[in-house]
Amino acid sequence: VGEVHGAKLVGLLRRAQAAQTAQGSSQGECPEAVLLLLESGGVRLHEANAGLIAVSEVMRALLDLRAAGLPVVVLIGGGAGCFGGMGIVASCADRVVMSDVGRHAMSGPEVIEASHGVEEFDSRDRARVWRTTGGRHRYLCGDCDLLVEDDVAAFRAAALLAIGQGPRPLTLAALQAQQAVLARARLTYQATALAAAQDVADAVSALEGSRRQTTALDAATDAARNANRMARQRYEAGLVDFTTLLDTQRTLLSIDSSRAAAAADTSLNLIRLHKALGGDWTAQDPAGHTAP
Repeated sequence: VGEVHGAKLVGLLRRAQAAQTAQGSSQGECPEAVLLLLESGGVRLHEANAGLIAVSEVMRALLDLRAAGLPVVVLIGGGAGCFGGMGIVASCADRVVMSDVGRHAMSGPEVIEASHGVEEFDSRDRARVWRTTGGRHRYLCGDCDLLVEDDVAAFRAAALLAIGQGPRPLTLAALQAQQAVLARARLTYQATALAAAQDVADAVSALEGSRRQTTALDAATDAARNANRMARQRYEAGLVDFTTLLDTQRTLLSIDSSRAAAAADTSLNLIRLHKALGGDWTAQDPAGHTAP
């Protein structure tokens, strides 16, 4: 989006506001709403401040239109997404409709990667990109009002539904209510993040403990096998009775059982750590049936 694009959008919004004012004075017809189909990577960088000013003027015109009582509905689909200044414009609208294919955020994946490095955000990791900016994620976070299939008919039906819901109140009380919702969401996120971090710490601690136990039992198993071998040799030489040999074999069997249990605990704790880090675990039986 550059200076010319911003001027066109401002003209569109101002014209709708003028029609709304004229309708209020019975001098003309008023549109029911303004639909914005947004697909933008943000401000055109070579226009610098002119592009930023254009976006701010679009935001001002959009909010003036909402204050006049005319709803603004944003539709976001397609592969380019809605980022940068136009991402802010979308958040200023009454309603946002997205598809799974659509993306919406302040900074695009390529921008984050360029400024902070691929270690911070890999723009080629499509799964991660859509998990953080995709339509479904935005819908679950409350940044998107309607999630639809990525086709024209679904967007049209959702747009009509959004228009029928009317404008959202643009008042201080409404803003404070939205801020309260965001504050609750932030607290929920913090609690979830702390719980997830605790799950990871517990899983790491359990895994380290089971590995230490397995290492100790490995040494104990070697010692028990040596003792059993020496007891057999002494028994064959007639130096000890059969009861002594049975005792060493019983000790070896007990340590072997403990080591097998410790190895199983290590595997289970490794799976637990994998799941705590956000992975999944699927076991498949020999018949080919998959079970969680």
